[in-house]
Amino acid sequence: MVDGECVADLPQEVFEAGAKEWEFALIGICVGKKVPFKALQAVLNRKWAKTGMFSIHTAENGIYVFKCASREVRDWILDNSPWDVWGAHLALRLWERDTPP
Repeated sequence: MVDGECVADLPQEVFEAGAKEWEFALIGICVGKKVPFKALQAVLNRKWAKTGMFSIHTAENGIYVFKCASREVRDWILDNSPWDVWGAHLALRLWERDTPP
C-alpha cells in the first residue's frame, strides 16, 4: 500500500515515472565489514565528486542504492571499480526495474 492506496491500483504512468527516475541507479553492499552510512557517504563523496551528481540511499540488510544523475556517472563508477571503503569491498551492480524497493 502506498498512502492508503493499493499499489496495484496505481496507474502505469506512476510506475513508469518511478522507473525512469531510478534508471541509472546502482545497488551496492559492503563486503567484509559493516560501514556506517555517514562514513560510506563521506568516503564516496570524496572519491566520486568529480563524476557528477549522485545520491546514496539505504535499503535493508546493509544494501545501498546509488542514484546517479546520468548514464555517464553510473558508468564511470562501474568502470573505475573496485571501490574500497574502510577496508571493505563495495560490491556494485546495476539497478533493475523489477528490483524490490
